[in-house]
Amino acid sequence: MNMAERPPVSEHRKVGRKMAALAGTMGSEIAKSFRQSGIPAYDKGFISALGQPFGRWDSEADAVLWYLLRLFITGDLLLGYIPIGASPGRDKERRRNQQLLDEKLSPHDILLCVDQDQQGAGYDGHVHLHTGWKVERIWFDIDKRDRLRFRYDLEAVVPLAEDEIIPLEIGYTDPTRTFTHLSEYGAVVRWPYDSDGLYLLVLREGRDADLQAVFEEDWKTTPKGTFVPTIHAALMQWLYKFQVNHHAHAYDVEVDDIDVATMAAALAILRVPIAMFIHVTGEDTESSDIRILTEDSWIKITGRGITVYAKTVSHAEDCVEPWNLIAPDSSMPYGRLRTRVENEVGSNGAVIAVPPQRVAELLHIARGASSVEDMPMLFGAMDALEANGVGIGTCANSGKTQRSSNESGPGADDDSVGQ
Repeated sequence: MNMAERPPVSEHRKVGRKMAALAGTMGSEIAKSFRQSGIPAYDKGFISALGQPFGRWDSEADAVLWYLLRLFITGDLLLGYIPIGASPGRDKERRRNQQLLDEKLSPHDILLCVDQDQQGAGYDGHVHLHTGWKVERIWFDIDKRDRLRFRYDLEAVVPLAEDEIIPLEIGYTDPTRTFTHLSEYGAVVRWPYDSDGLYLLVLREGRDADLQAVFEEDWKTTPKGTFVPTIHAALMQWLYKFQVNHHAHAYDVEVDDIDVATMAAALAILRVPIAMFIHVTGEDTESSDIRILTEDSWIKITGRGITVYAKTVSHAEDCVEPWNLIAPDSSMPYGRLRTRVENEVGSNGAVIAVPPQRVAELLHIARGASSVEDMPMLFGAMDALEANGVGIGTCANSGKTQRSSNESGPGADDDSVGQ
């Protein structure tokens, strides 16, 4: 493809349709939650860097966004950021955009040229790196107990050769175009509207990466039913972690207290499937007490600025297995159950849905599959149950029932937990 030509519209649509088929409805819903939350990483510019469609997002665009997130969460796509302190102007302000970028980028030894005509060009300009650029890599490992462990590192993008450039996209751009630039050039620089900086999106293997081959390999895994759910689980966990950290900071509560409360809910119920939500208010954070209540079929663990809502659920309430807690006709996660919680708590504070993968992880820990780093959370949860006179596994849908001797407890095997 000639560097100055735009890919045919039909090719963009073909990419979007195939990615939508790979990601499925759940993938589009997860991507939608990321871009609506505004807190996955840095600021709203992160999602806009991956795609900022002219008009509105639809399920197909969300599916392509899901795939770009898949590349990021697996460490194949790296992210770099340089603050500019201003949003870009519209197309008719190309000269102003160039002047602003010249002023801000000269200390970084980055040459950036805004196309002043852009008559049929495939991008808004180009970038040349005289020196390296530090970028962030986030990815995950899966340990022997199928627990996702997130990793973080910084890597350097090496200077480009004299004849190499990176496309620049300013303002609106479809996520399929981002994917196309990554496929063709191994990188793209974005300056989205409503963002105050530049984002360098670069494949870890750069121009040597065959992104189309990566996608085709992902596509082959679809019938096996393993790859897509794993990526879904990772993205849901990632979103959950950012939401917990963001709201804990915003409402001045401790992340450790959230971990203890969710662990206490898992210990109290010790059954699957469980739906679990965290309501963060920041109220009574000075109190050391954690109260465990049963009310309207929910177990509520409240105190230290948070309340955890948890209950076992039936097919009529959105799910059969933990992964199916997402209703197909409602916004993820947990659909109608989340709506019920939000209606009860009102506009005070923030509600976070604990994803099924995290609930399953808590249940594994409750049954003895714990590590050293889990001990403070586990002991804190057990102390909270004991202080409230609640035994492990004694809470069910309708209230408190004494656990019989043959019910599972910590250390027992339970094949029903998993993804």
